[in-house]
Amino acid sequence: MKGNFVNLSEVVESLCRAAPSVTALESQGVPHCDAIKMAESYCPPVRALPRPAVASLGVLGQLLAQYECGDLEIGMVRFYSDPVIRDRVWLVGQVETDALVVDTETGEVRVEEEGSGGRILWRCAMDGDCFVASLVVAADYFGQVGAKPELWKDAALCRRTVSRCAEVAGGSQYGGFFQMLLGADK
Repeated sequence: MKGNFVNLSEVVESLCRAAPSVTALESQGVPHCDAIKMAESYCPPVRALPRPAVASLGVLGQLLAQYECGDLEIGMVRFYSDPVIRDRVWLVGQVETDALVVDTETGEVRVEEEGSGGRILWRCAMDGDCFVASLVVAADYFGQVGAKPELWKDAALCRRTVSRCAEVAGGSQYGGFFQMLLGADK
Protein backbone atom coordinates (compact mmCIF):
# COMPACT_ATOMS: atom_id res chain seq x y z
CA MET A 1 0.00 0.00 0.00
CA LYS A 2 2.38 2.62 -1.21
CA GLY A 3 1.63 6.29 -1.45
CA ASN A 4 -0.14 6.84 1.86
CA PHE A 5 1.56 10.22 2.07
CA VAL A 6 2.35 12.59 -0.72
CA ASN A 7 5.48 13.94 0.96
CA LEU A 8 7.54 13.96 4.10
CA SER A 9 6.09 17.18 5.46
CA GLU A 10 2.64 15.54 5.44
CA VAL A 11 4.03 12.67 7.54
CA VAL A 12 5.57 15.03 10.09
CA GLU A 13 2.46 17.21 10.24
CA SER A 14 0.34 14.09 10.86
CA LEU A 15 2.65 12.93 13.65
CA CYS A 16 2.59 16.36 15.29
CA ARG A 17 -1.23 16.53 15.08
CA ALA A 18 -1.46 13.11 16.77
CA ALA A 19 0.29 14.29 19.94
CA PRO A 20 -1.90 14.63 23.02
CA SER A 21 -2.10 18.20 24.25
CA VAL A 22 -0.02 19.30 27.21
CA THR A 23 -3.25 20.45 28.89
CA ALA A 24 -4.88 17.02 28.47
CA LEU A 25 -1.81 15.30 29.90
CA GLU A 26 -1.63 17.72 32.83
CA SER A 27 -5.32 17.13 33.58
CA GLN A 28 -4.38 13.49 34.15
CA GLY A 29 -1.74 14.42 36.67
CA VAL A 30 1.29 14.37 34.37
CA PRO A 31 3.76 17.01 35.60
CA HIS A 32 4.12 20.00 33.24
CA CYS A 33 7.71 19.24 32.12
CA ASP A 34 6.86 15.58 31.47
CA ALA A 35 3.70 16.57 29.57
CA ILE A 36 5.74 18.86 27.32
CA LYS A 37 8.31 16.12 26.69
CA MET A 38 5.60 13.56 25.90
CA ALA A 39 3.83 15.88 23.47
CA GLU A 40 7.09 16.90 21.79
CA SER A 41 8.13 13.25 21.34
CA TYR A 42 5.59 13.03 18.50
CA CYS A 43 7.03 15.95 16.59
CA PRO A 44 10.67 15.67 15.52
CA PRO A 45 12.58 18.93 14.94
CA VAL A 46 14.16 19.67 11.57
CA ARG A 47 17.88 18.89 11.45
CA ALA A 48 20.14 21.93 11.32
CA LEU A 49 22.32 20.00 8.85
CA PRO A 50 20.31 17.34 6.97
CA ARG A 51 22.01 14.02 6.27
CA PRO A 52 21.94 12.28 2.89
CA ALA A 53 18.83 10.09 2.75
CA VAL A 54 19.13 6.35 2.20
CA ALA A 55 16.98 6.08 -0.93
CA SER A 56 16.05 2.43 -0.36
CA LEU A 57 14.37 3.38 2.94
CA GLY A 58 11.86 5.64 1.18
CA VAL A 59 9.98 8.11 3.37
CA LEU A 60 11.55 6.50 6.45
CA GLY A 61 15.00 7.35 5.09
CA GLN A 62 13.91 10.91 4.32
CA LEU A 63 12.49 11.28 7.83
CA LEU A 64 15.74 10.11 9.42
CA ALA A 65 17.83 12.32 7.12
CA GLN A 66 15.88 15.57 7.48
CA TYR A 67 14.62 15.39 11.08
CA GLU A 68 16.19 14.75 14.48
CA CYS A 69 14.46 11.47 15.23
CA GLY A 70 16.48 10.44 18.28
CA ASP A 71 13.60 11.54 20.53
CA LEU A 72 10.77 10.45 18.23
CA GLU A 73 8.88 7.77 20.13
CA ILE A 74 5.67 6.06 19.11
CA GLY A 75 4.65 3.52 21.69
CA MET A 76 7.72 1.35 22.20
CA VAL A 77 9.21 2.33 18.82
CA ARG A 78 12.21 4.63 19.07
CA PHE A 79 14.36 5.76 16.19
CA TYR A 80 18.09 6.28 15.96
CA SER A 81 19.37 9.63 14.81
CA ASP A 82 21.12 7.97 11.87
CA PRO A 83 20.53 4.58 10.22
CA VAL A 84 23.46 2.17 10.34
CA ILE A 85 24.13 -0.69 7.94
CA ARG A 86 24.75 -4.02 9.67
CA ASP A 87 25.16 -7.21 7.70
CA ARG A 88 22.04 -7.43 5.49
CA VAL A 89 19.94 -4.80 7.26
CA TRP A 90 19.68 -1.10 7.99
CA LEU A 91 19.43 -0.61 11.74
CA VAL A 92 16.98 2.29 12.14
CA GLY A 93 15.84 2.10 15.76
CA GLN A 94 14.62 -0.06 18.59
CA VAL A 95 11.44 -1.61 19.88
CA GLU A 96 12.13 -1.82 23.60
CA THR A 97 15.63 -3.32 23.55
CA ASP A 98 15.36 -5.16 20.23
CA ALA A 99 16.58 -3.96 16.84
CA LEU A 100 14.23 -2.23 14.40
CA VAL A 101 15.65 -3.04 10.98
CA VAL A 102 14.97 -2.70 7.27
CA ASP A 103 16.07 -5.63 5.10
CA THR A 104 18.46 -4.36 2.41
CA GLU A 105 17.15 -6.86 -0.18
CA THR A 106 13.39 -6.85 0.36
CA GLY A 107 12.85 -3.50 2.08
CA GLU A 108 10.70 -5.18 4.75
CA VAL A 109 10.74 -3.56 8.18
CA ARG A 110 10.95 -5.94 11.12
CA VAL A 111 12.08 -6.33 14.70
CA GLU A 112 15.01 -8.67 15.33
CA GLU A 113 15.87 -9.97 18.77
CA GLU A 114 18.98 -8.19 20.02
CA GLY A 115 22.01 -10.48 20.18
CA SER A 116 20.25 -13.37 18.40
CA GLY A 117 21.97 -13.12 15.04
CA GLY A 118 18.84 -11.95 13.27
CA ARG A 119 15.99 -13.95 14.82
CA ILE A 120 12.80 -12.20 13.73
CA LEU A 121 10.40 -11.28 16.53
CA TRP A 122 7.89 -9.30 14.43
CA ARG A 123 7.41 -8.42 10.82
CA CYS A 124 6.31 -4.76 10.89
CA ALA A 125 5.68 -3.51 7.35
CA MET A 126 6.25 -4.20 3.69
CA ASP A 127 8.70 -1.28 3.41
CA GLY A 128 9.76 2.00 4.99
CA ASP A 129 6.93 3.99 3.38
CA CYS A 130 4.28 1.63 4.71
CA PHE A 131 5.94 1.50 8.12
CA VAL A 132 5.92 5.27 8.51
CA ALA A 133 2.30 5.45 7.34
CA SER A 134 1.24 2.73 9.78
CA LEU A 135 3.06 4.47 12.63
CA VAL A 136 1.07 7.63 11.91
CA VAL A 137 -2.10 5.56 12.48
CA ALA A 138 -0.61 4.16 15.71
CA ALA A 139 0.50 7.63 16.84
CA ASP A 140 -3.02 8.93 16.33
CA TYR A 141 -4.34 6.11 18.54
CA PHE A 142 -1.75 6.83 21.25
CA GLY A 143 -2.62 10.51 21.05
CA GLN A 144 -6.31 9.73 21.54
CA VAL A 145 -5.77 7.46 24.53
CA GLY A 146 -3.20 9.87 25.94
CA ALA A 147 -5.78 12.64 25.89
CA LYS A 148 -8.64 10.42 27.14
CA PRO A 149 -7.33 7.52 29.29
CA GLU A 150 -10.77 5.87 29.39
CA LEU A 151 -10.14 4.92 25.73
CA TRP A 152 -7.46 2.45 26.88
CA LYS A 153 -10.40 0.23 27.91
CA ASP A 154 -12.05 0.43 24.48
CA ALA A 155 -11.04 -2.96 23.07
CA ALA A 156 -13.01 -2.40 19.85
CA LEU A 157 -11.13 0.85 19.14
CA CYS A 158 -7.83 -0.93 19.74
CA ARG A 159 -8.76 -3.85 17.46
CA ARG A 160 -9.89 -1.46 14.70
CA THR A 161 -6.63 0.47 15.00
CA VAL A 162 -4.55 -2.73 14.89
CA SER A 163 -6.45 -3.79 11.77
CA ARG A 164 -5.93 -0.40 10.11
CA CYS A 165 -2.22 -0.35 11.03
CA ALA A 166 -1.74 -3.83 9.53
CA GLU A 167 -3.62 -2.85 6.37
CA VAL A 168 -1.49 0.26 5.91
CA ALA A 169 1.68 -1.73 6.72
CA GLY A 170 0.96 -4.10 3.85
CA GLY A 171 -1.37 -6.81 5.13
CA SER A 172 -2.52 -9.02 7.96
CA GLN A 173 0.92 -10.63 8.28
CA TYR A 174 1.97 -7.44 10.10
CA GLY A 175 -0.91 -7.50 12.59
CA GLY A 176 1.03 -9.27 15.35
CA PHE A 177 3.45 -6.38 15.64
CA PHE A 178 0.66 -3.84 15.99
CA GLN A 179 -1.23 -6.03 18.48
CA MET A 180 1.90 -5.93 20.63
CA LEU A 181 2.56 -2.23 20.03
CA LEU A 182 -0.98 -1.11 20.86
CA GLY A 183 -1.48 -3.57 23.70
CA ALA A 184 -4.36 -5.37 21.96
CA ASP A 185 -3.44 -8.62 23.68
CA LYS A 186 -3.96 -7.19 27.17
